[in-house]
Amino acid sequence: ASKCDSHGTHVAGVLSGRDAGVATGASIRSLRVLNCQGKGTVSGTLMALEFIKRTLEARPYAPPVVVLPLAGARSPALNAGCRRMARMGAVMVAAAGNYKDDACLYSPASEPEAWVPPWVEAGAGRAIAPLLPCHCQVITVGATDSEDHPASIGTLGTNFGRCVDLFAPGDDIIGASSDCSTCFTARSGTSQAAAHASLPCYSAPSPS
Repeated sequence: ASKCDSHGTHVAGVLSGRDAGVATGASIRSLRVLNCQGKGTVSGTLMALEFIKRTLEARPYAPPVVVLPLAGARSPALNAGCRRMARMGAVMVAAAGNYKDDACLYSPASEPEAWVPPWVEAGAGRAIAPLLPCHCQVITVGATDSEDHPASIGTLGTNFGRCVDLFAPGDDIIGASSDCSTCFTARSGTSQAAAHASLPCYSAPSPS
């Protein structure tokens, strides 16, 4: 990976890195939709979702967990693309965004529903998901710090509001760096939180 890939490299490392991953050994496939400045387009993200859709159509017995470590202005088109993927069986996990703002103003975080496994927990064993699974489209994840408070990220912080389904660790998270093949770095954000929150989805039963 080139050095401008550091965001995706770090999120992938948090998700399934050998030394610092929450789902060590999980098979992942990265699709790049952002440039070196962290900017992208709705059309580019939709093209990536279409690629995943074709993969799912070819292998319907292996529905993927799709982690979306990005947030942009609310887009009905992007939300609809995520909804279609979820209805095909994919588990969609989205970053809430790092703007210290209402997550409902951003996509894909604003896709209004999510299917959350009932055993997702945070902090001192406190359940933060419903006692019964809810059948939804996108699991939107906010970030907490080491004291289980909403994380401050740079001059802003985690997004919040009714569109956030749950919170997960997202402050000073260790993960792989693209600086070298053995480098690690600490980063903060709802992208890292989304990677953490995707772990239960790998073993969660499908909703009935």
